[in-house]
Amino acid sequence: MNTGRKFPSFDGIENFEQKTARYRINSEKTVPVTGPPGTGKSTVISHCCFDLLNDDYFPILVTAPTNVMIDSILSKIDSLLQREKIQIPSGFVIRYGNVANLNRTYNHLIKYTFDNIVEDYCSSGYSNYADNNKFYNKITIAKDFFQSARIILSTDYSAKDLGNIIKVGAVIVDEAGLVGLDRMGMLFSSLRDNNGKIIVIGDDKQLPPVSNDYVTESLFGSVLEHFHTTLLKREYRFNKDILDLINPYYEYKLEADSSVMNISTADIANKDYDGINDNLYRLLKHDKNVVFVDTNGKCKEEKHFTNKGEVAIIKEIVDGCISMGIKDIIVTTPYKQQERLCNFYLQKGIRIGTIDEFQGQEAEVTIISMVRSNNKPNYQEAIGFVNIPRSCVAFSRSKRKTIVVGDRNTLIKNNFLSHSIDTITQKDGFLLWSKY
Repeated sequence: MNTGRKFPSFDGIENFEQKTARYRINSEKTVPVTGPPGTGKSTVISHCCFDLLNDDYFPILVTAPTNVMIDSILSKIDSLLQREKIQIPSGFVIRYGNVANLNRTYNHLIKYTFDNIVEDYCSSGYSNYADNNKFYNKITIAKDFFQSARIILSTDYSAKDLGNIIKVGAVIVDEAGLVGLDRMGMLFSSLRDNNGKIIVIGDDKQLPPVSNDYVTESLFGSVLEHFHTTLLKREYRFNKDILDLINPYYEYKLEADSSVMNISTADIANKDYDGINDNLYRLLKHDKNVVFVDTNGKCKEEKHFTNKGEVAIIKEIVDGCISMGIKDIIVTTPYKQQERLCNFYLQKGIRIGTIDEFQGQEAEVTIISMVRSNNKPNYQEAIGFVNIPRSCVAFSRSKRKTIVVGDRNTLIKNNFLSHSIDTITQKDGFLLWSKY
């Protein structure tokens, strides 16, 4: 049995590590691929889907922890088809699950959604038809579509619905470090009994699944212990200054691609900052790609890990960015209560959330409220869970500018954060906020 057609070897996989990952996925049965944000993991996935179809590994189940991640992969698959002007039948690619985000951000991809495919089919006059005295209804039609699909995209949560309907030839798990042991086991159980492939792709340096249950610990780390991984080293999201903040965590193996190495807010701003706030005048300069705003102990943390002083500073920074025409902004923090405080005081229209919630997302500018400001001598008590992986996620959300707001004397109790602040200082990005 085959897919009925052969697909071209799509170009666009450019660097050595991406080509190596693609070759391994085509030739091996279990392949882990690692890479930090912006290294082209979803690009590798989209290309390899068609490689696997050519080798009769179908249907392919592509999963990720969030709908945003899945929609991004679907967009890349569609772009390859459109670029080569390839026509595929309805149901060849199925996007299953919650598509609310797809309606907002990729409306042209609604044609791939499961509900749209079934509704179009049924509205064509095939909602009920007789075959050997058996009447087919929508449920039967839906099962038929899944069983004849070639690429199925779904979150790992929604994929549980498919276990009793299909057996797949390959499972591709994106951001596998966020997928718990129970979900990963369920995905692997959907593989056909013979000749199936497992591809797990993610970043073991960032946050694990959110849970207090040992059963849901990430299986990704275990896979990396037993199988050789290919590290994607070339980064296509953010400039070199931002890359330098996280590179120590990756043993300095990463490099910025020439297409993003020198990007800055100068490329997207309508004008320079022209207000009267001297703090903003200094930190919003386009040549300051990484900035640490030191509250110098003047903005102490309060109960429930909130810090109103930092929120006030961030409000001024956000207003300054918007006055320059920069609107794609993420405001993030390690603590849920601080997120709620930001939502209350900051203007609407910008994205506000915890660091954990924003893993996998990006923006032109990221502002981070570190919250912790205290005199506790023990660094674990002083810093809490503002740990290395969480800091690494926060620092790598932005493309052009990362602004960290916090108390230097508290944060330097953590070696990674101390090194990060030193790196920012060496790039002339350290700012002592002068007004409270």
